[in-house]
Amino acid sequence: MYKIERGSLNEGLQTIGSEAFAACKSLERIILPSTVTIVGQMAFEDCSNLKEVILNEGLEKIGKGAFCRCPSLESITLPQ
Repeated sequence: MYKIERGSLNEGLQTIGSEAFAACKSLERIILPSTVTIVGQMAFEDCSNLKEVILNEGLEKIGKGAFCRCPSLESITLPQ
């Protein structure tokens, strides 16, 4: 089984699709590269161990419920 604990996505990625990481129980931290402009609906829904999210300056849209049911979420770093 593939396990993601700390996600760092590649530069060039523009969109994180709807439900892309939904129900990923092992994901603890995600850093969005500067090229991501859209986080789709429920992209990280039900990531029960997600503790930290670092958003980027280029982000334009966060879809509905993108971080819904993430009870461990402690920190979201917003761009300036």
